[in-house]
Amino acid sequence: DSFTDEGVDHFIQFANDSNVGYLQISGGGESFLKKKALLRCVAEVNADRIMLVTSGMWAMDEFVAKAYVDSIVEAISKRKHPARVSIRLSISEGHSIKLALKPLENLLKIFETFYRSHPSLTLQLKTFEGDQTLWKYLDSLPHFSLEDIGKNISDDSCLEKVIPWKKKVTFPSGYSTILGISRVF
Repeated sequence: DSFTDEGVDHFIQFANDSNVGYLQISGGGESFLKKKALLRCVAEVNADRIMLVTSGMWAMDEFVAKAYVDSIVEAISKRKHPARVSIRLSISEGHSIKLALKPLENLLKIFETFYRSHPSLTLQLKTFEGDQTLWKYLDSLPHFSLEDIGKNISDDSCLEKVIPWKKKVTFPSGYSTILGISRVF
């Protein structure tokens, strides 16, 4: 149920031999708990677009979260080819029962302060139809705005991967990020 160093070697070789354009690391639990494997994939898989999906449990402590994000930036700097890397934080009632909104608050603070204009790393938010967790948080802010970002198309130029609803959310600090809402099946 987890990658060995040899398994990560094989995966990276397979991904690069397959010439993947888009790599999404998610599922099977919290992928950020496999830090060494995740960072190697960010540094070594030759994809143009890498999506790191997380519940944020690793971001409960602001200093630990900042160090992890710094490690991701370092892995990006080791790449032979540029890539657009996104941390996609899932926000839902199921996650917030255990985590509350601390991962969201910490990651927003980190990106607002240190990475708001990073050329290769972005933070994205994802929630689910009918889930009110994120909306309650946004409503607690003194001001935020939602903006259409054009036709709801794929976020990748080579692949068709469309989420049902996508907007740009701008926070009181002026920092903005993509917010996606998916259907629950």
